[in-house]
Formats: sequence, C-alpha cells, structure tokens
Amino acid sequence: MREGTGQWEGRDWNVVACARGEGYHQLAEALTRYGPVAPAGFFNVLVARVEDPTVLLEDLRRRLVEEEGLAGCLGRLVWVAETVDFADPAELEGELLRRSERWLPQLAGRTFHSRVRRRGLKGRLSGRTLERALNHHLVTRLRALGRPGYVSFRDPDWVLAVETVGPRAGLSWWDRVARRRYPFLGL
Repeated sequence: MREGTGQWEGRDWNVVACARGEGYHQLAEALTRYGPVAPAGFFNVLVARVEDPTVLLEDLRRRLVEEEGLAGCLGRLVWVAETVDFADPAELEGELLRRSERWLPQLAGRTFHSRVRRRGLKGRLSGRTLERALNHHLVTRLRALGRPGYVSFRDPDWVLAVETVGPRAGLSWWDRVARRRYPFLGL
C-alpha cells in the first residue's frame, strides 16, 4: 500500500491475470473479492495479492461455470508460489535455475516442461530461451543424480510456470491433476 492512500500498488503480487477482449474492468472487479488488484502496466494484464490461493482457484473454478460473463472476460490466471525480483535477464535465469532444483525429487522419472510468459523486457529477455535453459538444466541435473526426467510438451506430469511482469518473476509448479481442474491456468 502507498502510505496514506490506502491503495495497493501491485508490487508484491502473487497472481497474474489476463483479461480477454474488453473484459479488463470486469475481471478486475471480479478479482477484488480475493485481495487487492492492480494494473500490471501491460495490455489486459492485472496483478493481485491473495492470502489463500486455494480459495481463489476453487472459487474461480465454480464461478466460471455459474457466471457466463466471468468466463467471457478471463483469458487466464496463474497463482505463483514465489517471486523473484531481478535487475537483468542473466540474474533471473540463474535464480530460476537455482530455485527449480528444489523440485528435482518430484521430477525424477517424470515428464515436465517449463512455460515462461514474459511481459516487458522485449529484446532483453526471451521466454523461449529461458524455457530451454530451465528444461536443459533440470534434465542434466536429474541425469547426474541417476534419476532421469524427460521434457514433454504433451500432457506432462509437471509444468513449471514462470510469469514475468517487468523486473519481477513469479514461479509455480502445476501437476496434471491441477491443470485439468483449473483450465484457466492456460498451461
């Protein structure tokens, strides 16, 4: 919050939401019940801060069935488990490689891939290059541990979602069950 204004500026986000078509304002209003919402500074993109992601995800799942208008305005929404502030793309890559290693036990013998959605830093940060680096790093580390994992883009066991908004990135892992339960993740 900005001191004295009561307005949240969107710096400490853990949700990235993309509106569909003309649904930006409707989506912003729909998300306010879960916590503060702010413009991300990019076309049709909002950021939010929620205390309980399970409440958000489950309630949205229900509301998308019941509220036709909401389904028309929500393009995708991803909650992120942790965020990284970075000054340059190389710093981000190193930090993501380091943090992704926590997931090596879950990835052993499984299929996975990384999905990076970049907003900002055009020409300085390539989502595809970062995806390849993450995938290569995880495969290499798993092989070194004697417990190979495999990159697959066809219904993998896990997807590493990385959402960047300017100089901040959020990351979270989504298994197949969660991706099917919450199709609005867009993974």
